[in-house]
Amino acid sequence: MIDFQNFINLPDGYRLIPFSPAHWYMYDYSEIERRAFDGFPGYLNWLTAQSQIGPSATAMLGGECVMSFGLVPIIPGVCEFWMLRGSALKGHSRPLLRSARQFFDALGTVPDLRRVQFTVQVQNFAGVRFAKWLNFEVEGTMRKLMPGGSDALQMSRIY
Repeated sequence: MIDFQNFINLPDGYRLIPFSPAHWYMYDYSEIERRAFDGFPGYLNWLTAQSQIGPSATAMLGGECVMSFGLVPIIPGVCEFWMLRGSALKGHSRPLLRSARQFFDALGTVPDLRRVQFTVQVQNFAGVRFAKWLNFEVEGTMRKLMPGGSDALQMSRIY
């Protein structure tokens, strides 16, 4: 599978460590994220399982978790991207956005990888903007998918 260390070029001062469920507690989540997590009992257990199926990591600056993410293989050639971010990302967004774009561009060199998909809650405007900036395209709206019955966008990047 994919070794993030070979694909991510982090700015000076940042380091990449394996994702741990303990990182979940180190973020200050937005209101949209908190509502989604509250509506999904057992989300941390689900996320932990996802992080064990495919590669996952946390970007750190000093002792602060800035972003956690991973790829989950669904079928051969297709992966689902997941991400946790807290308010700390705002102060670090430019350098990490460039690293994220380089990462997704580099994934195009992975043999037999043809698609990465990302599900984003419709009301998460920053998440949708982030995915579009990473060259993900909206494929459609998944009605009532999210906890509480809100809609989500299915987004993908084709290689």
